[in-house]
Order: sequence, then C-alpha cells, then structure tokens
Amino acid sequence: MHNSRKRCNEFAEDFLQHLWNNYFRKYLVSEKTAGNTVGTKISRNQEIWESLYISAQSYLNQHLVKMVNSSKQEEELKVTQGANNLGKREKG
Repeated sequence: MHNSRKRCNEFAEDFLQHLWNNYFRKYLVSEKTAGNTVGTKISRNQEIWESLYISAQSYLNQHLVKMVNSSKQEEELKVTQGANNLGKREKG
C-alpha cells in the first residue's frame, strides 16, 4: 500500500510540474502581459478546466504506457535470466 501511495504522490508532483511548465505558466504570463488579472478569470474559465482535464488524461495515459512497458521489460528480463539459470544448472 505504501508503494502505491508513493507512486501516486510522485505522479501528482510530476503532473503538476508538467502542467506548470507546459500550460499554466505560459497562460499566466500571456494574461499578465496583456494587462489582465487572472485569479477570477481562471476559476470561472470553463476552457481552462477542460484543458486541465484533457492534459491530465493525456499525461496519465503516457505514464501508464511507460509503467506497462517497464513491467514488460522486467518480466522479459526475469524470463531470460530464469532460462539462462536453468541452462547453467542443466550443464553443470
């Protein structure tokens, strides 16, 4: 349970950093440059929340694909190592 909580926290931190670097920082700078205040504008802007949701889904999907690929590679490595160890035992 602890390991899954740690992964969840790491994912959340990575995702927030991703959002800040790739979306919100640029948005806030562009609004501020245009002379707009953004606090209320962000909380009431449906487009921002939809973009946030889409970004979260995309980021989560990318993260899950990496996890699955990593798990497959680990399993393949275990199978290969197991076969190698079996071959060594048979020879020895």
